Amino acid sequence: MKKLIAKVDAKLRSIDWIRWLNTFENLIAVLVAALFSALSRTHAFRKILVYVQSILPTLLHHPRLLASGLTALALMTGFGASYWKQKAQITYGVSEVAFGAVLSFNVLLSISSTFTPAKMLALGSAVYVIARGFNNIADANKKRVPIPA
Repeated sequence: MKKLIAKVDAKLRSIDWIRWLNTFENLIAVLVAALFSALSRTHAFRKILVYVQSILPTLLHHPRLLASGLTALALMTGFGASYWKQKAQITYGVSEVAFGAVLSFNVLLSISSTFTPAKMLALGSAVYVIARGFNNIADANKKRVPIPA
């Protein structure tokens, strides 16, 4: 058992963690960019972007109108996420885990410079999102129908 622990310890020490985390962040960025690219090819998404660009100067001068618009956007995004979870719970769970990991990494990068309760709340939120992601993956696996032999 001690040999196994020593092997695992040696392997973990040999990993270039900074490079690995940068690769992980780049992977998430590529996935988000690919999603945005796929969405931007749709005609409806282009129309939405053009409309938002046309009304943005007005919104910036009217904070209540901007808050209302962003609240509506949050509700629509939440509805879309709920629909995604219903249709593909495993991918939804994986995306939650990835989002939580990136969020916690970014919070921990800045926590060493200044410690604030808001950063601890953000870290706690990231842990919660990761836990929910793993729960969604487990729930989706329980719902799977086994293939008869």
